[in-house]
Amino acid sequence: MTPEQTKLVQQSFARLAPAADAVAEMFYRELFALDPGLRKLFKSDLAQQGRKLMSLLGTAIGNLDRLESIAPVARDLGRRHAAYGVASADYETVARALIGTLEQGLGSDFTPALREAWASCYRVLACEMQAGASEDRGEVIVLESACQPAVHSINTPMRVKLMSPSFVKYTPDIEAVDPGFEENLQLVIGRTEQYIAQSVTTEGTGRAVRDAHAKGYGLIRGEVEILDQVPAEYAQGIYATPGKHDALIRFSNGSPHAGADARLGGATGLALKIFGIAGPTLLEDEPDSGTFDYANINAPVFFCNTVEHYLFVQQLFVEAPTYFAQGTAGFHRFYTDFLTGKGTLDQDHWAWDELLAFLRVLQSRPVNLLLSTYWTMGAVRHGGYIAKVRFAPVPAFADKVVERDLDLASAAEVYRPALIAELRERPYEFDIQIQLCADLTRMPVEDVTVEWPEQLSPFVTVAKLHLPQQDISDDANLEKMDGLSFTPWRVTAEHAPLGNIMRVRKEVYRHSSILRHRLNQQPRVEPSTADQVLAVQLQAPPTWR
Repeated sequence: MTPEQTKLVQQSFARLAPAADAVAEMFYRELFALDPGLRKLFKSDLAQQGRKLMSLLGTAIGNLDRLESIAPVARDLGRRHAAYGVASADYETVARALIGTLEQGLGSDFTPALREAWASCYRVLACEMQAGASEDRGEVIVLESACQPAVHSINTPMRVKLMSPSFVKYTPDIEAVDPGFEENLQLVIGRTEQYIAQSVTTEGTGRAVRDAHAKGYGLIRGEVEILDQVPAEYAQGIYATPGKHDALIRFSNGSPHAGADARLGGATGLALKIFGIAGPTLLEDEPDSGTFDYANINAPVFFCNTVEHYLFVQQLFVEAPTYFAQGTAGFHRFYTDFLTGKGTLDQDHWAWDELLAFLRVLQSRPVNLLLSTYWTMGAVRHGGYIAKVRFAPVPAFADKVVERDLDLASAAEVYRPALIAELRERPYEFDIQIQLCADLTRMPVEDVTVEWPEQLSPFVTVAKLHLPQQDISDDANLEKMDGLSFTPWRVTAEHAPLGNIMRVRKEVYRHSSILRHRLNQQPRVEPSTADQVLAVQLQAPPTWR
């Protein structure tokens, strides 16, 4: 496909995605009209099957500009379809049904150029699916160029072109041992508790705040829908069981300080709490909570690899307002102290990688919180594999956001009003996506300053995070938000955080939560249902056209 064709397909699919159920229903009506015999291949509920179809299409179309990334998903789908009884000739019927659906749905907007773009798109996907089916039958796969853009007929014979990656299996020895870890961890915990205790008076809120993500922007009710028919390597742990779960979402600023948004910057976070998850968590003091947390940030890298580095980075962030109040000279001193570990690092071990990662995070453009993508800070176990997890905005919903780029200097409160305004008007959706480690050298566990290359392993959607239309503007919403705790360690063993810096977070988050709740005289009780915290009536999706 050409870049222009990719853009045409993605833009037109974004128009259809909000009415996915109606689009899928029309597609199956077209398909069965062309070949009634295909109906017997669909054993499950057709509406549910339609949602799976649209989700898979969304993942594939979102990655059309990275063709190598969709190969694993398409091949796995082809293998499963072959097992269901789908024959090679059926691909032509599906192509005709797809084009017929697009003609009806887009009307006069379905131009010849758009038709050819979709034909090319289908050739690419069907090529990979048929390759997967061939592999399943043990056939020899011939490398040919039938998937190249120069081939224009939609029923051109297709052969495989792209190869699937192999993924690194999880073993306990992938984590490095740090002999000074426990001693330095206690120093970090001590400094964290000191900061939280002092924050009651220093941060101007009259209460204790978190030592990171101190300012929250709202608590949102949501729903996590774990998808069916996800490739086996991705359907691990909680993602092996399709279904729907209530959820709560907290948006926040990454700074340890409260106050005006302009003072805090563009590093933000999305914390997610999923309810109804069976199995003990990795928190010894609350193993049976039935909840599962993520605490993600709006950057694919982090700027601190070890507990030793955390000691000086933590201190720098607490003292940042003092540095920056001194103008250019203060900024220079801040970056010098970051690089040298406040004079504790010898020149051969200066924190160059960490400083460059910090500068990258610092350059995050202030946008509506709904428009950012949020990553796990480091690697996590994913059943038998190693992964990173991200929450990516679904384009069809992101395109509708009105307040997009934000001017943090325009008012003291910018992020929260923009979030409130959007959720009052319309629902929203994120894709929950998994990126599996395919190479421990280029996708390291212990070095969180390295972004894992998507050309080695794509992000694959395993679930949907639905945010219904709702009003979060009242002060009670912020009170409920402040009473909750989120930690990346409130997970089952199959999703354990990995690496030195992720281990730091376990006890630091726990001690922070205990002290903060005690100082604020808040009960520290993990909710068993979302309704105990925030009751919202989930609304139906919009109808098509």
